[in-house]
Amino acid sequence: MPTPPQKVWQELFDGKTLDNWRVHGGNHEFTVANGIITGTAAKQQPSAFLVTKQNYDDFILEAEFLSDGSLNSGIMFRAGSDPAYREGRLFGYQAEIDPSPRGWTGGLFEEALRGWLVRIDSNEACRASFRRGNWNTMRIEALGPDLRTFLNGVPCARLIDSNLTAGVIGLQVHSVPPGKPMGKPGDYISWRNIRIITDDIERWRIP
Repeated sequence: MPTPPQKVWQELFDGKTLDNWRVHGGNHEFTVANGIITGTAAKQQPSAFLVTKQNYDDFILEAEFLSDGSLNSGIMFRAGSDPAYREGRLFGYQAEIDPSPRGWTGGLFEEALRGWLVRIDSNEACRASFRRGNWNTMRIEALGPDLRTFLNGVPCARLIDSNLTAGVIGLQVHSVPPGKPMGKPGDYISWRNIRIITDDIERWRIP
């Protein structure tokens, strides 16, 4: 596979502001500093998602993330909401970020709909590729019903599914209810270098 030149990528985050994003859901804190978005969990709040103002259908997405080692998170895609469904809760596909001992980062979940679609408990290569305490790169390829995730270049999940065809991309700060393995108030997740390819996707996919 040829390496996509920089001009092929569109930057979703300008490194300075959240002008291309909006918050959907709970009242957690999202801040920007030094080219990094950081989401910090607050107590007694539902999950929050920093979502793009634009919808995307087929794409290749790459984003770097750094977990504090506790807070559950994920990258939503083809996501949406409906005021008539669960009080407008965001639903959609999610590439999981799971720093817990379970270690399912890179699995595919369907938020507020069917739940787990692809667990990676048997994908030891993917689980082992997670860099605890360091930056990781999540790659999502969505071309029609063919959905794939990669963690630090290692294949994690693949699914053929046509339930959702387009929607926003979102960065999750999970709710942190007491006694649940999702994190605690004050835990954080950070992202940087968030970019997307929307044209000539077949050419740039990983074989």
